[in-house]
Parts: sequence; structure tokens; C-alpha cells
Amino acid sequence: MNAISTATLVDVIIASTGNNGVEVQRQANEFLINFVKSDECWRITLEILCDLQIEDNIKYLTANMLHAKVYQLIHELKTDWIGLSDSDRHSVHNCLRKLLDEHLYKRQDHGCNGYRDALLHKLYAIQAVQLLFDTKERDTFFSEAIQNTKIIVKEWASHWEEHDEKKVKYTNAILITSRFICEELEVVKVPFTLRDAAEEHLKRIGPVVMELLVQLLVCLHDTSTNIRSNSLYLNALKCWQSWTQYCSMSTSSIMSQNNKLHAVLLHDLCDSSNPSIVTSAAEILQRAFQEEEEATTAQIEPKLVLLSRNLMETAPAFDHAISIGDEGRCHAIVSVMSAFMENFAFWIVETGPESQLKQELAQYMLSLMRCSNRQIAVLTLEFWLIAQECPVDKRSEYFQGTAYSDLFHVILEQSMYPNNPVDMDELELEDLGSFRSDSQALQDILSSICVLSESSFLNHIIQCLKDAFTSWRLFEVCLYVLSTVMSELDGAIDRQVDTMGSSVFSLFSTILEYRARQSNHPFILSLGATILTHIGTSWMNKLPLDESTETLHRLLIAIVEYLLEAMVVKHSQHSAAKSFLHLVTRCERIRRINPEIYLTCLRKARESDMSHEDRLFLVEGLVRVAVASQFCMQILGDVLNEVITRFDGLLQSLPTQECDSQRNDLILSSIAEEIKALSKTVRCLESPDAVIDTKAVSMSTIQHIWPHVTPVPPILMTSLATADAINELNACCLQNLGLELASGLPYWTSLVIESFAKYKSLASLQLSCVMVDTFGSSATMDKNSQYLAYLSQNLSNISTMILQYAQNVTNDSADEILQTFFELSYRYLVFCPEAMIPLAEFQNVLQLARICLWKREKSIVNEVLRFLTHLLSKGEESLESFNDQIMAIILQEYAQWIKTLLLALSEHVPDMSLDHVGRFFIAFLSWSFQSSNACDYCQTLLRDAMIAQPELHGIATMPASCREHTLRCWLRLAHDNSSSTKRLYRNLCFDFAKVCRKERTSNVLLEYN
Repeated sequence: MNAISTATLVDVIIASTGNNGVEVQRQANEFLINFVKSDECWRITLEILCDLQIEDNIKYLTANMLHAKVYQLIHELKTDWIGLSDSDRHSVHNCLRKLLDEHLYKRQDHGCNGYRDALLHKLYAIQAVQLLFDTKERDTFFSEAIQNTKIIVKEWASHWEEHDEKKVKYTNAILITSRFICEELEVVKVPFTLRDAAEEHLKRIGPVVMELLVQLLVCLHDTSTNIRSNSLYLNALKCWQSWTQYCSMSTSSIMSQNNKLHAVLLHDLCDSSNPSIVTSAAEILQRAFQEEEEATTAQIEPKLVLLSRNLMETAPAFDHAISIGDEGRCHAIVSVMSAFMENFAFWIVETGPESQLKQELAQYMLSLMRCSNRQIAVLTLEFWLIAQECPVDKRSEYFQGTAYSDLFHVILEQSMYPNNPVDMDELELEDLGSFRSDSQALQDILSSICVLSESSFLNHIIQCLKDAFTSWRLFEVCLYVLSTVMSELDGAIDRQVDTMGSSVFSLFSTILEYRARQSNHPFILSLGATILTHIGTSWMNKLPLDESTETLHRLLIAIVEYLLEAMVVKHSQHSAAKSFLHLVTRCERIRRINPEIYLTCLRKARESDMSHEDRLFLVEGLVRVAVASQFCMQILGDVLNEVITRFDGLLQSLPTQECDSQRNDLILSSIAEEIKALSKTVRCLESPDAVIDTKAVSMSTIQHIWPHVTPVPPILMTSLATADAINELNACCLQNLGLELASGLPYWTSLVIESFAKYKSLASLQLSCVMVDTFGSSATMDKNSQYLAYLSQNLSNISTMILQYAQNVTNDSADEILQTFFELSYRYLVFCPEAMIPLAEFQNVLQLARICLWKREKSIVNEVLRFLTHLLSKGEESLESFNDQIMAIILQEYAQWIKTLLLALSEHVPDMSLDHVGRFFIAFLSWSFQSSNACDYCQTLLRDAMIAQPELHGIATMPASCREHTLRCWLRLAHDNSSSTKRLYRNLCFDFAKVCRKERTSNVLLEYN
């Protein structure tokens, strides 16, 4: 880089701030990045920093460059701290010291722009790196710093001098530099020898530094508060935090030697007006408690008692913080208290002295859990989880029952909606929702309480529900708790089905009675539907089937009616629909009752404008209960009549001419939903619980549907949604009845071609897959069958269209279609290669395969490789008659195949597909080399690609010797079919790809023999 003046560099730095436009800023930044790498950087940056006329903001940016220069040279592993000669290094060091002294003791003008402190901190950071690299300087620095600071602290402890500004600034500088030495050692890439030496030095002096910090903190706390204005106290706290990892003594050990420090930090926690001091004090206390070992001996108990009493004194500060919305202090107090309680949980919970104090500690934790910010309150839960690990017989009386009863009621309070959700803002709803849904600790505690008490827990909840009849919020939160512990209750009912039966029945009666007496809130309906169906199904299935009492029958009907009511309320529709599906598919008793009581659910869903997703739950539930009950045809008839009537009505409501396209689209979307409901009906007829002839029922159902959807009304093919739905319905019908629907093959072939031509519809490819699965084997057995002709026509048309599509569409949305096409192609190879390989369009399929091997999506690459590997497999009888034809087609484009595979390895395919590519590459080369007529030709093309044309094949970055060595290995290994050789070959391909991608060095390839 050419020489540059100080003034010019200042101009460039100013330009880098963006005042002259984005392009000028970009150019300036590019220049500065290169300038940092030059030797001139030291001289000019120091000249700028020493120039009293230059503003602090420019100096700060210059100091940033100097810091980057230090890092750049360290990254190059230069052993001297800045890679300079001794004289130059001392010159830079002295210059830095002079700069720090000037800025440190300079009186700050009124209205300072704020850059001076930032500049000072950056200079301290540079000095810290210098000290890390210079062992002698570091020893001198710490010796002087410790000695001088001890003297200053001793003076301040005896009397505080109001105008001792110089000593305050000196101590501040020592604290900041000491902290930065620890922080820079964490991030900078110091050579190992220097790092080890620096760490050993810091650990050796760590206890002395920490003890001095303790004295300083206590001294500052006892003296005039004016000293806090210079942030000396905060810097002392931060210095403590940085040094804890390099001190050979634990934080708790150091603090235990000075009992006053706990009180000082707790005072900061409660009374400091500086949020940073509050946070730092909290973090130090947390670390001290977490490092302290569990106290079980009498020797440490007095200390814990004293700490406990001091911690209890934070209560007024917490209450005040809550009242004024000081969430930072609330979080700090809760964090400290939780750390103490968690680490000494067994001492608190177990029977022993000071039981009243321990009870008060637990009750204080419960009051902290009532914090209005639930994300803070949730921090208290871990203590209660740890406490439960203590055996019950070792717990004090309070923790054997009362504590968890109190905890349960606090959880109820915190989980309750404070008022109507409509009146709550988004943050309140998110806070409550996160507490209820995302807090694993909360769910674990409720589960543990339930497991410990089982029937008494359920009875307690039932009583809470009965007491909550006048409050929907209390009733809802009790149901929420029940929904959280349903699996635990299910296990308890399973173990105690006889003794808990009355409690379960009482629970259901209470929920149903509330519905009868109150106007049900949507949230209650939603939770009630889940509890009634899940717990009800589990309980009723455990009772003997012959126990069909009138009471159980009425209960089941009442549950269904509850669900029907929930289905017409917007908020509870989803829960009601899923619960209905659960009930009718899991509860054996519902199959015996008259279906009239629940057949109205589809009508109610339509009238209440239920979402399509939820309506499909109802359709699935009705169909599954139909095939498992004696009322099969009655239920199915009702479902089909409801869906088809709505389908026909929507079809008739379509305008004959396109006048309102928006209304037209809405109707077509609704029609697509009805067709999907028909698909769901057909798909669910196959059920392991079926008690009827499913084939006969399927045929009857499809015959009922068929006249309404065939031929497809032309207007339905004007929408992708309806076209996809029709393809999906036909695929379901074909999967159910197979060859019995053979007469529909011409229709499906036409439907697939039309759908794919218009929309490149994924559903049409999926229908094609079902067609091949169904008719492929029959076409293979009878070469003259009509199946073969239609399947050939189907693939011929699709392969032509999809090749054009792949060549014109480059976005990722095409990947799923291409992947499905190769799933279809694989099916053709397996079930009816006669319908594929003889086609002229088979070359389109192979060309498309080459295109897709350069895709970045793992799933499509792997699907293509599965197809190609099967194609070249020598052991497939169905392909033997086509070997010569396949060989001829591949050899025509052999050079292109080599190029595709090498570029796939070197550049294109994702890392997770490299092993699959290696597998195919060995199969490909072995297959082509084993042909006596083509072996020499294929080897020549591979040699040209590897040696003569590396740029064209993406492997030019690899040394020629490595390419030649890899080629020799490939030629040799491709002739050996043993498993060990194949494994070695795949590893070689993988390493070859990694070398091409510059992720490994080329010498790894030379290790292969």
C-alpha cells in the first residue's frame, strides 16, 4: 500500500461513517480493512490518537483499527505482541501509556459527547492484549497495581477525601485493565505457550486480587456514596466477575472469609439505583451459592441460618419493585433466592433445627412465584422439583403436605386468566400462554403432585371445581390443571379403577353440571371437551363391557351433547372436533349406542362455519365409528348425503360465466374442501377395527360418490385446488379397490395428463404412483394388456412435460414435484419397466436425472440416485432383457454422465448426499467397465475428464498428482466387487469431494492405495 498521510486517513475514517453516502462508505471501509494489514497502521494510528486537535469520535474509530491490527497479527501467530522490534514495541507501549494518562486525568468538559469513555475502554483493551503478550510488563503492572491499590483502599477505609479524584481514576483504570486482561484472554487466539503462562500467572495472583476486591467493595460501601458517581463500584463488581474463572479459590470460599460481603451485595441488590450494579451483585451472589457445596453438617448451619435471615430481608425490596414495575430488580432478587434455595434444597426440606425459618423461606419463595411477570416467577419452580427428590419420610412436617398444597394454589393463581381475554393485551396473553404451555417445570411439578397423591389430588380438584361455579376463570384454571395431568390420572385410574370410579364420575358430573347451570365460556368448553373424552374414554374402556348401566349410557350421551355444543363455539371448535374423533375411535361403548345422537355434528359444523381441518376430524371420526359398528350404512349414508349435498349445492351456485372471479374462487375452494372430505371418507374405510366387509362397503361408497365427480365438470379443472382434490379422491378410490376399478384406467390417464399439463399438479403424480402400484404387475405379466399401453402413455406425456418444466423453473418449489416424479419413475422400474424403458421419452427421464443430481435438496438427490442405482443393478431379473438398451442409451451420453457426477461431487450435492453419490459412482463405473465392448471407451473418457479437462469438471483446484492418483484408484477399485472395496471406494469419493470443496487437504487422497 502506498504511503498515506495522517490527514488523509482522518478523511477516510470520516467517510466510513456514511456521511457522504453508502458507496463512499463502502469504499472507505474497504480501504481501512486493507490499511490495517499494512506496517504504516502503527505509526499513523498512534499519531492520530496523540493529536489533541482531533475529535474523540475519530480517535475512537482509530483505536478500533489499532485493536484490529493487534488481533490481525495475533491471528498470524506472531510471537511478539505486535510483531515489532524491541525498540518499536517499547515506543508503542510508552505511547499507549501516555495516551491513557492524558485521557484518564483530563478534566471532562460540560456536554461531553460520550466518546471519551468508549475511547478509554478501547485503549485499555489494547493495553490488556499487550500485557498478555509481555510477561515482564504484566508482572510489573500487577505488582504495582496491587501494592498501590492496597494503600488507596487503606486510606479510604480510614477517611474519605472528597477531592481525591486522581486516586479514584487511577483505581478505575486498574480495575478496567485487569478485567480486560481476563476478557481478552478468553477471546484472543494467544499462542499456547503464552496462554499457559498467562493463565498460570493469573491463577497465582487471583486470590490476592479477589481479596483486594473484597476490601475495596466493603470499603466503598462504608464510605461516602459520592464515590459511586465515577462508577468505581460497578467496575469493581465487573472486575470480580471476570476474575472468578482465573482464581484458584471459589467465589463462595472467598466470600465466606468476609461475612460482611454478603450483606454488602444484598444491600446493592435491594437498594442500588444503578441497574448494572443490581445485575452484577445478583450474578456474584448466584455464583457463590451455586459453588457452595450442599450443607449437611452442624459446622456450616450457623452460616446458612444467617444467610437465610439476610435473604428474607429482601422481601420489602421485592414488594416495592413489584409496585413500581422494576422488573430488573425483581428478576435479580428471584434469581438469587432461587439459586440459594436450589443449592440448599435438602437442608431446607429435611427435618432438623430452624424448621420455622425453613418454612418461612419456602413461603417467601411462594410469594416470589406470585410475581406479575410470569417469566420471572417460573424461575422459582426448579426448587420445588429438587425438593421432591427428598424422601417423604425425611421431610419436615410442612414439606410433607402443606407446602405442596400452598404451591398448588399459587400455581392456580398464576395460571388463571386475570380478566376476560378480550380485554388483555397481546403481551399479557403471551406471558400467560408461555407460562402454561412452555414451562416444562410447571408441568413436571403438577405431574409429581398428582402422582404423589392420586385420588386425593383428583378429589381436591373436584372440590375446587364445585367451589368455582361462580367464577369461570377459576373453573377454567382447574380444568387446565386437569388437562396437564391427564396421562398421570389415566395411570392412577388404571391402578385403582374400582376405588377411583366414583371420583371420576363425580368429576364428569361436575363439568356437565356447570354446563347446565352456567353460560359456558369458550375456554371452558375447549378444556372440558378434552378432559371428558380422554379421561372418560380411558375410564369407560377399563370397565367390563357387560357393565352397560343406564347411568353410563346417560353419561356417554351427555358427553356427546357437550361436544356438540362446543362445536358451534368458535374458540372451542378445534378441541371439540379432535375430542370427538378421540371419543368415537377409542371408546368401545359408543359403537353400541344409537348414532342419531352424534350424526348432527356435520350439520352443526356447517351451520357454525367450522374450519375445514376441524370438519375433517368429524368426517374421520364418523367413518371410523361406522366401520366398527352395526350402524355402518346408516352413519356412512348420513356422512355422504351431507357432503355430497353440499358439494352439489356449491357446484350449482357457480356462475355460468365468469363475472365475479373472487366469488368464483371462494366457491371453488369450498368445493375442493368437500372433495377432500369424500377422500377422507374413502380412505378411512380401511380400518383394523372394522366389523363389516370393507371391500363391499368401499364399493358401495364409491358407487355413491362416482356419478357426482365423473366426468369431472370442466369448471372444476379451472382451479388447482379442485384439480388436486379430484386427483386425491381418485387415488383413494383406486387404493381401496385396486383392480376392481380397472375400467377407470383410461379416465385416470386422461385426468393425470390434463392436471399436470395445466398446473404441474403434485396430486396428479401421486395418482400416477397409485396407478403403477395397482396395474404395473399385471401389465408386466401380460405384455399385450391394455394396462401397459395406458401406463406407457401416462409416463410418455408426463416425462416430456416435466423435462420442459425443470429446464424453465429454477426455484425450490419445483423440487417436491421432481422428487415425486422420480418416486414414480422408480415404481415404473420395479413394477413395469416394459412401460418405461422402450419409450423414446426414456431419454428425457435420464436427462432429467442428470439435471436433478445438481440440486441442493438432499431428498430429491437421494430419490434420483435410488432410481439410477436400481436401473444399473445387475441382479434385477425384470431389467435383464433391457440391459443392452440401457447400456446403449447411457453410452451415448457417457461424457455428460461423467461431467454430471464429478460436478455433483465437487460442487453441487449437499454434504449429506455425498455418501449416496459415492455409492452410485462405484455402481456406475463398475457397470460401464464390465462391458467388454465399452470398457476402454469409458475409461478413456474418465481419464480425459480427470487429467485433460479438470476446469470443465470442477476439479481444477486439486493438484494434478492427486487427480492422477485418484483416477488410478478408481480404475482399480471399480473392477473389485467385494464389500470392503466398495466401502473404501465410497470413502475415497467422499474425501475427493471434500478436497474439491476445500474442506480437506489434498494429501488425504494420497493415503489410498
